[in-house]
Amino acid sequence: DSVIGFSAPTYSVNEAGTNAVITVTRSGNLNGTATATVVISGLTATDGLDFTGGTNVLNFAVGQTNQTFNVPIINDNVVEGDETVNLRLVGATGSSSLGLQTNAVLTIVDDDFYGRISFSSAAYSVSEAGVFATITVIRTNGTAGIVSVNFATGNGSALAGADYTATNGVLVFPDGVTIAQFAVLITNDFLVEGNETVNLTLGNVAGGASLGDQPAAVLTIVDDDFYGAFQFSTNAFVANESAGAATITVLRVGGSAGTVSVNYATAPGTATVGSDFTLTNGVLVFTNGVTSQSFNVPLFNDNVGEPDETVLLSLSGPAGGATLGGPVAATLTIVDDDSSPALSSGSYTVNEAAGVAVITVLRLGTTNNALSVDYYLTNGTATAGLDYTNVTGTINWAPGDNSPKTFNIPIINDVAIEGNETVKIILTNPQGGSGTLAEPRCETSVPTPPRASSPRCSPPTASCCPAARRTTAR
Repeated sequence: DSVIGFSAPTYSVNEAGTNAVITVTRSGNLNGTATATVVISGLTATDGLDFTGGTNVLNFAVGQTNQTFNVPIINDNVVEGDETVNLRLVGATGSSSLGLQTNAVLTIVDDDFYGRISFSSAAYSVSEAGVFATITVIRTNGTAGIVSVNFATGNGSALAGADYTATNGVLVFPDGVTIAQFAVLITNDFLVEGNETVNLTLGNVAGGASLGDQPAAVLTIVDDDFYGAFQFSTNAFVANESAGAATITVLRVGGSAGTVSVNYATAPGTATVGSDFTLTNGVLVFTNGVTSQSFNVPLFNDNVGEPDETVLLSLSGPAGGATLGGPVAATLTIVDDDSSPALSSGSYTVNEAAGVAVITVLRLGTTNNALSVDYYLTNGTATAGLDYTNVTGTINWAPGDNSPKTFNIPIINDVAIEGNETVKIILTNPQGGSGTLAEPRCETSVPTPPRASSPRCSPPTASCCPAARRTTAR
């Protein structure tokens, strides 16, 4: 015959487990079938509260040595300690009998504890500019029942009433709750004092819980008060010529504590002092908490069409504990609001043998309107009809057109040895722009050697007429 019994005298299962799996063994002659009945009842555990009891019938087939059955476990969230269930084999049938191990004990290991109370971290931090710091306290190793813990703040390097508001109280954790919090109010004092600390403590745990591994912590108040650094709000300012003045903004970044100052200055770039802007310099003072100041650069509206021009801006000499940041150099661009014609150069040079001199006229400034200008020539040291052909005309630009325009001066190759000669080019009568010529006349003459005493060559010979003679139009 075969013998049936429990595989062990004791079994255990965590209360949070769904089932306890129990093994029953059969040994001896396994040629036949067999059955055994298991009765499940409470010892210190209560049927229906801690486990589900009852009776199970185990059937062993021919040759089968093991059978298992489940004991359903109830997780009750009650702190009650470990509890036990009695397991008993009865009524073996078939070619089998009960062995020596007909009784066993199942221990349900309680997972419900009151818990341990600790700070969630050893170190917390908050900006001085923050209204409050939130401190988290946690409950571990159990969540059963209602428990509580006292909390308190104390001075580290921070002082209650000056840097923070002292606080204390009781945190209550209801059954199943694992997190509680309290707040520490922060004082923003606008003093440069560095980071400061507040001590945090827990104590007097009640309700069955105990203190955990982190009953003390430190809150660091991160100082946001620094003297700051000066910089322009941008490295490229822009102002219209007609604005009267350009406003330049200087920022104080990285802190605003205390009264500090910085020097500012302007210098000419492509703009001209006295005709495009007024040179200026001075000191900007930032009082406690102030982060922005400005100064003005006076501008002249000159009614002359010209390219946009620049003024150089600089910061220097920070005082009061502040420093220079970046950018500390910037450019102010004065945007021209006039439109005027101008010759592209104060002088042009052409070889007498070239046949023609090409003169370029530019449109400077804005292009909103149509623009026109007349041009004509007068003798310098060159003579119209002998050295060049006199021409007059009008140059026109449509609205939006700022392309260079050209006209030609025919040059006469006269075979006379006479040195370099000049022609005066004059622009006049601008219409549609600012009403002012950017370069009204081009009358400056280049000194010209006196004419040779020899007569004009007719016909030319190598001895009296060089192959190339230059005429300078001006």
